[in-house]
Amino acid sequence: HAVGNALEVSEAIDTLRGGGPPDLRKHCLILAGHMLYLAGKVEKVSDGSELARTSLDDGSALRQFRTLVSAQGGDPSYIDHPEQLAQANTITTITSQHDGFMNRMDAINIGKAAVMLGAGRERKNDPIDLAVGIVVHQKVGARIRVGDPLFTIHANNTEYIKAAREEALAGIEIKTEEVSELPLHHGVVEEC
Repeated sequence: HAVGNALEVSEAIDTLRGGGPPDLRKHCLILAGHMLYLAGKVEKVSDGSELARTSLDDGSALRQFRTLVSAQGGDPSYIDHPEQLAQANTITTITSQHDGFMNRMDAINIGKAAVMLGAGRERKNDPIDLAVGIVVHQKVGARIRVGDPLFTIHANNTEYIKAAREEALAGIEIKTEEVSELPLHHGVVEEC
């Protein structure tokens, strides 16, 4: 759901703690299963996914992340207290003006909106604001009612909010007809 440096790190920590978005957890378990299989640690992808699930559930994945952060000179206290991560001074939630089903939420528009806020660079030397970004609340296929949150903008410069809002909204389409959810994965490229 999170787009932006501190927001993404916080979401990842929450996922390692057993929370986080369910689809992110599922996605990570599937990919971890493939990686463990490719590394020869398991005989089947499903075994790798189960091993990853066990590591999340027993806390060993979080402990390993803490070790990794320490080994790279980072401060592991952020893992225990993610509220220490950079936080934007203005948080604005954009709600739906329509009833229906989420038909389209283009990642390119969300990404461009996050860059407008300072979460990424348009040019190589542009500064990055670690606190800003967007949290997306809906997925394609979701039932939407007027007033439901679509996304939340985290900004440190209020002058950027309107443009970011418009960019993100340009990538959203709500239809009256029911829409199917998008798959997490479209397929697997097999070894030759």
